[in-house]
Amino acid sequence: MLFRSTRNCSPHTYAAYSGTLDKLVVHLDATPLGEASVMDLEAFVERPRQRRSPNHVRGQVVVGSAATRRRDITVLRSMYRFLRERGLVDSDRSSLLRVPLLNNRNPRPVDDNVWRALWGSDVLSDADRVLIGLGFLCGLRRAEITTLAASQVVCRAEEHTPELQSQA
Repeated sequence: MLFRSTRNCSPHTYAAYSGTLDKLVVHLDATPLGEASVMDLEAFVERPRQRRSPNHVRGQVVVGSAATRRRDITVLRSMYRFLRERGLVDSDRSSLLRVPLLNNRNPRPVDDNVWRALWGSDVLSDADRVLIGLGFLCGLRRAEITTLAASQVVCRAEEHTPELQSQA
């Protein structure tokens, strides 16, 4: 109910936010949401997590990255705002949480020489070239590329650049 009415909320976002809230309920145990202290919420955001990424040691327990903790705080703030608007809690303690700063700058530009070498490489298949081009030239994310239908792409031979049709 909380995120279903949110405009432009993808199923992936809905699942991620729901998973975060499920973990919050487990973390708080029997403490009602309206009685959770700032320290309870901070402990949730700073909780140890098991790494699952193939780039890390599986099962290693660490504090989440700044981006992960920031997303958790965003979910908490959205939930408490939802509850306050409906009169289900008296105060929003999530507004007192300190949001961690992110040190990364995304997206990082690819050097033109590197891009030309990759694009002209004999190693790439035409399918690989299309996928990389959709990401680089059109700015699509991986999830957007994988859900893209052929009917949404118009290719003009004289321009060599795909054009995406909007779904209005």
